[in-house]
Amino acid sequence: MIVISQAAPLLSLAAISHLELLHKLYGYVLVPPAVSLQIVWAGGEEEGSPGEILDLAWIETRQPSNEPLAIALGAYLPDEEAEALALAVDLNADWLLLDDPRARALARRFKLPFLGLLGVLVAARRAGHVGALAPLLDDLRAGADRPGGGLAIDDALYRRVLAAVDEAPSGAPDGGAEGHGRP
Repeated sequence: MIVISQAAPLLSLAAISHLELLHKLYGYVLVPPAVSLQIVWAGGEEEGSPGEILDLAWIETRQPSNEPLAIALGAYLPDEEAEALALAVDLNADWLLLDDPRARALARRFKLPFLGLLGVLVAARRAGHVGALAPLLDDLRAGADRPGGGLAIDDALYRRVLAAVDEAPSGAPDGGAEGHGRP
């Protein structure tokens, strides 16, 4: 399986100590050089820093071979998303992990399958790799004010994600989820 990621899903999963979910779900993850740089910039040299993500044997940095496509996409997107999309096109990726709305729109135009961080967490829950999602979502929300440390998740999206796995929100015994949406 070929899975390519932008930095945000990797950094956010590392921030909540669940980066291994990507390895459990997909085995191997590729990142383009611009993503590697962003991860290095987000991290420091201390143990447990985001920079250590790139030391994992199952994460590999790979240059897109279609440089003109990466450059063209760079007119619409930051380098990390442009390179991730170009690499996904090059390798006909099975999954592209990204959360940026503009990058997702372009992924749709290239007919590339993609998941965001919340979609990865739903897949991990359905595969039995995590118990309750609510504590993970709470941790992501708590870290949303730190760079690379979390994700802004509004209440409606929070409820939709939990409803997708038939889970009640934290502290709500009746579930209270409204509607069913796809994260």
